[in-house]
Amino acid sequence: MRRTFSIAALMAVLSGAAMLIAPAASAQTGYPPPPCRPLDGTQYAGAFQIGETFTEALTPVCLFTPGADITVTVNGQSVTPPPKAAEANGSVNVTVFVESATSLLIDDPVRVSSRCGRNVIVATGPSQVARANVTQTATFDVLCPGAVPRAVQGRVAFTGANVTIMAAVALALVGIGALLVVANRRRKAHPGS
Repeated sequence: MRRTFSIAALMAVLSGAAMLIAPAASAQTGYPPPPCRPLDGTQYAGAFQIGETFTEALTPVCLFTPGADITVTVNGQSVTPPPKAAEANGSVNVTVFVESATSLLIDDPVRVSSRCGRNVIVATGPSQVARANVTQTATFDVLCPGAVPRAVQGRVAFTGANVTIMAAVALALVGIGALLVVANRRRKAHPGS
């Protein structure tokens, strides 16, 4: 009995010593965690007529650092200084008024040139989670009167003829012709019937 007690005591002492020497178990594989990726993103804001106003929240995957200065350009033209501040949710809001086919008013207002069709807003600024600058791009279309509309949001413009009805008529005529040939051969094979 004494021997069992001594072995148990020795095991308890060795277990305690091993716990003091061994590092604590951890679920983390490294600290700090790896930075967020990707650093660039795109979004589609929609299609707008002349005279319409819209606000687009440019929200990158790796969010902008709240309160950070964000540089914004529209069609390559700077709409800052002063820089826009990132919102608490990590996005930056840009308000666009489509003044004409050739002019946009941005935010305060800052006038920049536009074009019928595709236009581009780019916001760039620091992201704490990415530990780098990130860029979010938003595209939008300006719909101009009399202009031929481009494909909007992934839809392909229809430029050909609708051949479905013509193909069905052609298929029916081929079927009728085949029936006439079969009927004619039977008549020749069985004269007088």
